[in-house]
Amino acid sequence: LEDLDLHRTHITDAGLVHLKSFTKLEDLDLHRTHITDAGLVHLKSLTKLKLLHLSVTSVTDDEGVKKLQEALQKLQEALPDCTIWE
Repeated sequence: LEDLDLHRTHITDAGLVHLKSFTKLEDLDLHRTHITDAGLVHLKSLTKLKLLHLSVTSVTDDEGVKKLQEALQKLQEALPDCTIWE
């Protein structure tokens, strides 16, 4: 599986843990879902990701935005060949 479109689904941070085995994933669309910055840690094993869509997710406060930025920076370092859409 190289392309997974989960936008507008009810996936949550807990559900992202199940994506760890999709190591060939190149494009993951999570926009308009209920994920938060806390769930991004589960994506680190997806080292082949080239596109990650994260716009319109459930980060709602300033502290959440700060944590998301920190998590995105760490995720970008772990996935240097991936373009992340916020």
